[in-house]
Amino acid sequence: MKHKGYNNITNSLGNSTAQKFGYNGKELNEELGLQWHDFDARNYDASLGRWMNIDPLAEEFYEWSPYNFVYNSPIRFIDPTGMGPQDVIINGELADEAFSQLQKSVSSELTLTIDKKGKVRATVNEGVTLEEGSAASHLLKATEDSKRIVNVDATDKNTVAKSGNLFTGGAFGGSTVNDDGSITATQTVNPNHTKIKEDFIGQKEGVTILHEVVEAYIGAVESPGAKPNSQEYVSAHKKANNSDSRRNISFGYKPEISNVNYTTLRGDVTMYVTKGRKRKVLYKEKNFKLQKK
Repeated sequence: MKHKGYNNITNSLGNSTAQKFGYNGKELNEELGLQWHDFDARNYDASLGRWMNIDPLAEEFYEWSPYNFVYNSPIRFIDPTGMGPQDVIINGELADEAFSQLQKSVSSELTLTIDKKGKVRATVNEGVTLEEGSAASHLLKATEDSKRIVNVDATDKNTVAKSGNLFTGGAFGGSTVNDDGSITATQTVNPNHTKIKEDFIGQKEGVTILHEVVEAYIGAVESPGAKPNSQEYVSAHKKANNSDSRRNISFGYKPEISNVNYTTLRGDVTMYVTKGRKRKVLYKEKNFKLQKK
């Protein structure tokens, strides 16, 4: 649909080619006078507000009309190919740092972008063929998967917001099966932790953040509705580890508690990352609520 007939002046603000690309950057196809937008998998008629083809993945979304678009929620979801909504979302105080580390971890394989809402998109670098089952291939699938959403909370805190528990680097938050059949997985990461740990153990920057995203995605794929600290987490964690040969697991964490108040059961916790006889402070959490044994 175009406004035509009353302003035919060409100026520096655009040209006839650029103006063919509209919503979601899709090209207006003027052949046969149909005025449809080409979304790769489907054609969209803006004058009617309707798709002119059914969703090629309609069988995977039996509870929705085959003519729906992003679950009828274009503010919440994106659909750059016309095949299905996509979501890996990074939010939180350290979202920019988490995204930077994630990009560094796959820089030779994928180019990532992130929008103002934290949605991550990935494209395979020219000349690259991803190995099936690799961490990079899992990340690509996570950004393209139409039924699973990975929410990453990139925090500057040492505790998980929901539980209040201390964590080291990343924490599996499990997943929720939504009413529409989609699955939302949550993961907490602290890029400050991951940077300190990777520098200490000699691991490539960003591999830990990549592991956390892949772990959340695998958990959502294989165990929808999984809870934190469950056997499903253990399985997702192992598979995420196995997907990336760069993962260095020859290290550990050791907390030390001081200044304990036995009346309030609070104390100061110093968390160390350890490797052999060496150790480095990961963080300090003062006046932390301790748990009874």
